[in-house]
Amino acid sequence: MSPAPIDRVEVFTPENVKLEYQVESKITALPLTILNDANVRLVLNEPELDIPGVKQIHYRDMSAEQPDIDIYSYLEIAGIKYEIGKVGYGEPSVFPSVTERLRFSPFAGVLTQTDIQILTQYRFLGAKYDLVDYYVIENGAPIQIAEITGVVEYSDVDGDEISEVISTDYGARTVHITITKFDFENGCLRNSNIAELLGVDSVDYQEKLWFTRIIDTATNEMRDGYKYKLINGEFVPVDD
Repeated sequence: MSPAPIDRVEVFTPENVKLEYQVESKITALPLTILNDANVRLVLNEPELDIPGVKQIHYRDMSAEQPDIDIYSYLEIAGIKYEIGKVGYGEPSVFPSVTERLRFSPFAGVLTQTDIQILTQYRFLGAKYDLVDYYVIENGAPIQIAEITGVVEYSDVDGDEISEVISTDYGARTVHITITKFDFENGCLRNSNIAELLGVDSVDYQEKLWFTRIIDTATNEMRDGYKYKLINGEFVPVDD
């Protein structure tokens, strides 16, 4: 939900703002359901994975809302098929470019203080509607531990040599960015809504610069705010 317009008479002088996590949620442990083979109407392809012992299949599902368009997927581990569900959509002409993006993949960086291997599943479900699911393999079975909405990238924003997730949601007028930190030691995800943290209505992130915008309550129009750099866990105002 977008923040309500904020009444500002004068442009404030920005100060350094420490990155703080306003919301904390428990890391989930959701096992995948076993696939119903009867729903597999047409196998599309089997992408090559970098995960020993794990096979992935993309397919058309008999029960899908758009059975000729929707792309579904399942994993096969030790002969057991686990349903991932809908991961995207597209005509046969778009293969293999689309399904390459929809591969079940090991996370290439460092998301946690532990040695747990995190696996990711990207989902493209509509215009400006992306999801990334995060998994671990426990006792030979895939377990979903988190789901993050938005266009996702990764960066070590607080200088601790562990990447955080930067997810961007694009609205009709505003852009909202959330920074998520995986904290396995305490079994939780820590989230920071950057617009709320900086006291603005919209914030965008490009090439390590954070651009803020506010809604002028007199005209109901957006106007530019200050720019920031995030340096070792602190938002620092920068000049144009």
